[in-house]
Parts: sequence; C-alpha cells; structure tokens
Amino acid sequence: MHVLSSARLIQAWEQALGQHPVDRALTLLAAADPQSAREELAALTIGERDARLLAMRESLFGSALESYAECPQCGAQLEFALDAGDLRLPAGMNPSSASGELVAGDIRLKFRPPDSNDLAAVMKCADVATARRLLSERCVMEAERSGVKVPPAGLPEFVVAKLATSLAAADTRADNVVALSCATCGHRWELIVDIAAFLWAEIHALAKRLLREVHALAWAYGWREDDILAMSAARRRFYLELVG
Repeated sequence: MHVLSSARLIQAWEQALGQHPVDRALTLLAAADPQSAREELAALTIGERDARLLAMRESLFGSALESYAECPQCGAQLEFALDAGDLRLPAGMNPSSASGELVAGDIRLKFRPPDSNDLAAVMKCADVATARRLLSERCVMEAERSGVKVPPAGLPEFVVAKLATSLAAADTRADNVVALSCATCGHRWELIVDIAAFLWAEIHALAKRLLREVHALAWAYGWREDDILAMSAARRRFYLELVG
C-alpha cells in the first residue's frame, strides 16, 4: 500500500468525482496499490476491500476517526471518535471465507462472499428482494436438491433469505458496527461505519484544500501546480503564511 503524494491524491480524486460509490472505492484503492489490476481489486471480498481502504486511510490521516451521527429517536447530533484499531479484525480471526456451505431443507449450497462486482450489479436493482435474489444467483457456486444439481436462479425464497444471512456472516469484516448512546435522550443504537464513504469525504475535503493552496501560491508567485504539490506540507504552509 503506497502513501499517496499530493499530486497523485488529486488525480485519484478527480477520477473518482461523479463515479458510483463502488467504482469510487476501487479508484481510491488502485491509486494506493498501482501494482494490482483493477479487476483484481474488484474481486476482493467487501471485507478485504474495506480493510485495505482502512489501511489507506491510516496512511493518509492517521488512526483517529472523528465523526458524528444523528440520534434516530430525538435527532440530537452526537460527535464521537473511533480508532482504526477498533474496526480491524481481532488477531486470530478469519477475515473472510473463500467459500461457505449452507443446508436448508433438502437443498445444499456452496457459496462465496460478495465482491465489488456483485455490489455494482445489485445496485441497479429496483428493490431489495430483487437485489437479494440477484446476489444469491451471483454468489452461489453450486446448488443441489436431494443430490441433484439445480440452477441458483431457481432457489426457493426461504433459501434465498437464509443465504442472505450466511453471506453477511461469511465476510466478518464487511460490516463495521459501533454501539452509540444518545446523551440527550439515552437512546442506544448500532451504527454501521462505511469506511469507503468516510475515506472519500476526507479525500474530497483534502483535495479541495490542496487546490486552494495551489491557487493562492500560483497567484502570488506564478509557480506551476506540479511544483507546488511537490513541496512538503510544511513548506507550503510557510509560503501561504507569507502570502497572508
């Protein structure tokens, strides 16, 4: 995982602007891991993808994550802090399974955890039920009913519902959940931390700040963008202070 230079970060930000969140996450990963093909990154389980995005976030911004949430009961704004270590899988736990098995009645399935290609496909579905069925069709590797192979598209609804639970459990890093408590009304709830969205918001803010710095220094000194971005953050701050 490479630490992005200011110039490379802005390039990735510009490329990711307007992209679907699934594609945007892959664009950020590809910027930090240029040795891996985009197809290889897209084939990572969602948990593994998010673990790499979390490592990328730590390299850029450190381990502290400052965030806020709105209480679903009273609407109060709650600020909270997390450490990246709180979102990492504990040592010794299996991050994901290459495949899993499910038995429901007389049906036996072998399935794999979803990846970014699967998410991109189901995002186009009109409703949750259609998305769940499409995901099952994509992730089921083998299906048998009383020992006879059956197509994933023909699975009964109760099997599809049970498979949805198994798919979530198969990738232990896919959902980063934190427990929150409202100081105003005392309501307690769990919040899923979307590390891809969190990282994009921070990169979006940083890229705009860097471009404002480029504008100020180019205006004052006539320097090229590449030269300004190649400076260390400390040198840019010094010149910006001189400019006022």
